[in-house]
Formats: sequence, C-alpha cells, structure tokens
Amino acid sequence: MTLVTLEKVRFPEFNQNMIVDEHPALLVDSTSLHYNIIFGANFLDKCGITLEYKNSLVKWMEYTIPLHDTLELFSYLLHIVIHTT
Repeated sequence: MTLVTLEKVRFPEFNQNMIVDEHPALLVDSTSLHYNIIFGANFLDKCGITLEYKNSLVKWMEYTIPLHDTLELFSYLLHIVIHTT
C-alpha cells in the first residue's frame, strides 16, 4: 500500500463542476477488489456525503443519486467498454 493525495476529485454523477480539493488515500494494487475506489467514512463525513441504505440513495448537498449495486455497475461499465472500443 502507498499513501497518496487525491487532488481535485469530481463526482460527475452529482455535479461535474463541484470539486473536493484534496484528501489522503491509500493506493492498493490488487485485481481481486470489486471497486475502483472505496471512500471511507472519514472522507464521506468530510464531504457531507450521506448513504441511505434503506432507500438505496446517496446524497451530497442538494444532489441525490441511486446507490448502485456492484453487479449493476459492472454490467454498465462492461457495456461502455464494449460500445466505445
């Protein structure tokens, strides 16, 4: 694991113009993980991001998006890769 600093992080599903200036992160080189990035509670709290598991929603400021399950997300990403290559 390597400690890095993420800079100018954007969440385009919420708003492509909003930026989180910087946050420390651990970089892990693994092919067995199911996610490209995992944000911990300290990051979510710092940004004011709320996970509503009961309603399957993620909220950030005035924006709300659905909480995706991993199989749905991988299917979506595979669809993008196949149709853009």
